[in-house]
Amino acid sequence: MKHNRRITNLLAIALLLLMALLLLAMPQVTGVSLARPDPGVTPRSLTVGSTKTPLGKKGPGESTETLPGLMQPAAMSAPVCSSVQAQTEIAMVPGTVAVGTEVEDAVSQALSHAPDAVPAADYYAISAIREEDNWLFVSVVGLKDLDADLTWNLDNAIWAGLVLLRQDEDGCWTGAAEETAEFSLLLADVPENILSATAKQDLDPFQRPLATTSGYRFPWQSGTSMQYGSFGVHNAGFFSGWKAVDFLSDGNTGAGHAPSRLLAAASGSISYVCWDGTSVAIRIGDLLYAHLLYNSNLTIGHYFNQGDEMGQLRSGSFSGNCGWADQGANWFHVHWGFPNTGSFEAGGWTLNLSDQLWRRGGETRGVNSWFLAEDGGTSPDPKQCSDLIVSPSSPQVNETATLCFDVCNYGGESITFQYIGPQGHAPPNGQGGLWNEFARNITVGAGQRVRVCPSRSFEWDGTWCIEHVPSRDQDEVWLDLPANGYRQAQCFEVRKPTPTPTPTTAHNVAIDRVYTTDAAGTPKTAFNAGEPIGLHFDVSNLGSPLSVYRLWSVYPLLPPREEYIVLPSGQSTHSWTPTLPSDANSGSYEFLAAICSSYFWEPYDCYCLKRTTNFTVVGPTSTPTATPTATRTKTPTPTRTATSTPTKTPTATKTATPTRTATPTQTPTNTPTKTRTPTPTPTATKTATSTPTPTRTATPTPTKTPTPTNTPTGTPTNPPRATLSFKIRFQGIGADHHPDKTVRVTLKRGSSIVDVFEDVRVTADINGIYNGPVPNLDPGNYTVLIKGPAHLQRNFGEVNLITGQTTEEDWTGDDQIVLAGDFDDNNILNIVDMSLILSQYTALSVPVNEANRIYDVDGNDVINIIDIAVVLANYTALEVPGDE
Repeated sequence: MKHNRRITNLLAIALLLLMALLLLAMPQVTGVSLARPDPGVTPRSLTVGSTKTPLGKKGPGESTETLPGLMQPAAMSAPVCSSVQAQTEIAMVPGTVAVGTEVEDAVSQALSHAPDAVPAADYYAISAIREEDNWLFVSVVGLKDLDADLTWNLDNAIWAGLVLLRQDEDGCWTGAAEETAEFSLLLADVPENILSATAKQDLDPFQRPLATTSGYRFPWQSGTSMQYGSFGVHNAGFFSGWKAVDFLSDGNTGAGHAPSRLLAAASGSISYVCWDGTSVAIRIGDLLYAHLLYNSNLTIGHYFNQGDEMGQLRSGSFSGNCGWADQGANWFHVHWGFPNTGSFEAGGWTLNLSDQLWRRGGETRGVNSWFLAEDGGTSPDPKQCSDLIVSPSSPQVNETATLCFDVCNYGGESITFQYIGPQGHAPPNGQGGLWNEFARNITVGAGQRVRVCPSRSFEWDGTWCIEHVPSRDQDEVWLDLPANGYRQAQCFEVRKPTPTPTPTTAHNVAIDRVYTTDAAGTPKTAFNAGEPIGLHFDVSNLGSPLSVYRLWSVYPLLPPREEYIVLPSGQSTHSWTPTLPSDANSGSYEFLAAICSSYFWEPYDCYCLKRTTNFTVVGPTSTPTATPTATRTKTPTPTRTATSTPTKTPTATKTATPTRTATPTQTPTNTPTKTRTPTPTPTATKTATSTPTPTRTATPTPTKTPTPTNTPTGTPTNPPRATLSFKIRFQGIGADHHPDKTVRVTLKRGSSIVDVFEDVRVTADINGIYNGPVPNLDPGNYTVLIKGPAHLQRNFGEVNLITGQTTEEDWTGDDQIVLAGDFDDNNILNIVDMSLILSQYTALSVPVNEANRIYDVDGNDVINIIDIAVVLANYTALEVPGDE
């Protein structure tokens, strides 16, 4: 929601409240009102509680079904009220609930009077209704790109929200759509016995609490695991711009797999429902849950505490407007959606939406990995929720190191407690020792995460283990809860000091620092296989110039490299940027840097002066013998709309259009067993989302998951992929200001579009050079076009993507800058764009907010004459088109 729209609507609420005080004698609330009927007109009935099966599923003359659990009133007589003039045209199509014409008209009126709050859709449909007295809570979905028969599912959804209706004494309905001032006023009038104050707050977008994403828990039973779906991050459906992941299980609790019990990842009230008689999808706050079995709690306004059980998940294959799946009879999964903010946190793990990997401390996991839901959600006690982070990762004796760890409060109340620690000892040399650096009070709010970072030096080399022991006070230490994570011991290595040469009069040389970076020079210690890695070390030579051998070694990842150089006087930096092998195994590796000279042979070994540092690599895991996983079928369309004809094959075929995020290769990671059997297991999830699946929806569910067995089966694996890594410059962005951006990357062959990747995240180095990766591509020759958020598209020519390799392209020349000025995203700079940016220039320096950030061309957080000048310099004709 845009900030300025919220302010405008809040002012509208205040004005409407004043009008209400002046009109107390009138029986109706201000809003979209349907007037009394003309005399003699026969009333039409309202039917609530019945549903239509998914469109196209019934033959002529077949009756609709009545769903259990909903209120089933007798047909209520209501007059046909003539409507207020609609502001925008609204086309309704049959939904999952049958309603009378007067209710449908009232919903249409409410939607037509909310053009700023409800995105323009081709059609709208009602997906669920809650009826209480004279109130109707109507869940509505906005749809696009329907077939001629108007069949729909949530693949077609671009918006989903709530319309609130009230019937007056004359039988006429007053309605308003969410995110309007009228909705807030009407919601305030709902009796407390129907909606609690908390539920009203959760349902009103102007009052809804901001989501505390770091406080989310995994939505399944603590102590059990679910598997991360093989398509990783994909479009969520329902809500435009949202993303989703799938987590699945076979319910085998004996193997530690989660039972079919979906828990609330955060506290909140249901604000949207889709129910088609087969499965239920709901929204609570900024989270979407799909594929639930119906129960009476899954209705608008019902409140769940974090960790409360919401219901069971539907297993086996099913199909409906609100979701579908092809999966084994005993398998089930949750389609879990959230806003696209670049990252998502849950259960102490952070998901990067670009590379689709989950990270916690130094651990990284990808698709097909199993995730354990740790204790939390019902206990108010905080606990350590991240691995120990030691910086530097392998300190030397007497070197000061910082020890960071996070404490999470998964409960519903703020807790103040004392944290005693860290405590540790160095057992290898037998000296032992215990130290207690500090004891301090720490407050962790409900659903919050607090980072604690004490520092100290270490007296001995060897393995050190640190225990963090929280306590409520000095007398009550939580020593009896190791299984729940309150007391955690983690170890790291302390090294002996790096030897330095005995100084001589002419040759006083030392290696000062050894470190690793990414290809752009940004410090980094964790890399993916196939990624460029910068290896660096700094040398001080306080004497005269000296001839030496310079040596790099990362065994066994990279072959040693040795060079003969002259070491100048003063300080110098030495760098090498090789590419890690694409088949590198995951693990920790040592980078050794050395200089050798005859002056240093005597007191030291053959490497002379040397120093090391460690880094980690996340490599490809062994490919299990499995049934075929998903492959992408290229479809030449530049949009995110799925174009494949719906089929129900047991293997998901991923199209190249719906998901436009930079994705990793689809090779499954290690799962609990090493073999697979030909038993039915889940494939693509039929969920109403715009993701790459073989049918109408784009909720890709993991490919077949291993079932415990010792029977090996040979199956094909995914073909190797290629990666494109590029550097670009944006006009107006320099070294002083360089905010992160997202771009659209288009791949073409000739005049045909092969693939389009939306929202590719690019980050800048200190010089304003932006770098972005696009992994998981089919090898071959492509023409690459890139378009920035407020920039004209630029054609960067042809590239050759090679199987299993990263192709690096440097497009930072002065004649390759991505030009600014396309603010309406039509790839043309014209008078409309100039008018848009000039409309923002209301003062000499206009502060930037989320609503106007696109006009901050130079990224310095203010809109001023410099931004205008940059765009004006490009406005050389009535229309300046970008490349096609």
